[in-house]
Amino acid sequence: AASASGAVIFYDNEADFLTQMSNVGYMFEGLEDFEGNNVPDFSVVSAPGPLEGGTPWLDDFGQGFPSGLTQMNLSITCSGVDPDNYPVLLTDGFAGNVTDVVGANTFAESTNLNFVNGMTGGMSLLLMDLINGGMTDVEVYDTNDTLIGSTAANSPFQGAFFGVYSDVAIGRINLQAQNVGGEIIDNVGMYNIPGPASLALLALAGLTRRRR
Repeated sequence: AASASGAVIFYDNEADFLTQMSNVGYMFEGLEDFEGNNVPDFSVVSAPGPLEGGTPWLDDFGQGFPSGLTQMNLSITCSGVDPDNYPVLLTDGFAGNVTDVVGANTFAESTNLNFVNGMTGGMSLLLMDLINGGMTDVEVYDTNDTLIGSTAANSPFQGAFFGVYSDVAIGRINLQAQNVGGEIIDNVGMYNIPGPASLALLALAGLTRRRR
């Protein structure tokens, strides 16, 4: 079920989330599945710096994302100032996961999803905790880094759908697995808030349908 917190609604049902995106006219921007790496299966790789669209992210052996993430709007960072607190890539088979996933490099730190184009109003992902298989605290911030919503989301070992709708642009989403677990993510989908011209067209289309 969905739960509301201010301007934010959280979803654990993908069909309900997609219905909301359609109802509000949010446009699908793209999907980041973390498959654009050159790392063998059953591996773990970390590299200094954020993991972001279009920027190479490689360790000392040249393994990682040679071209960065495929989605230019997404940047992944971790909390804390420790030099090791950069994102980590776990490839298919490592720690029992069945796909390539990303999260914080240390269990005590949290993972930030940063949206850089100032237009993202909807986000979905596969959320998992490879250590505890429990719950993950989620905080949603606007583009001024003001908290606009929070919840605790299900994050089992095998992963669960999680979606966020906001009526204002999302600047950052922070994920922190409870009980010092390891929050891990995959399949980050982003949906843009339409501009004024697009909203006008959507309203006109709705009016036309009502007249018919």
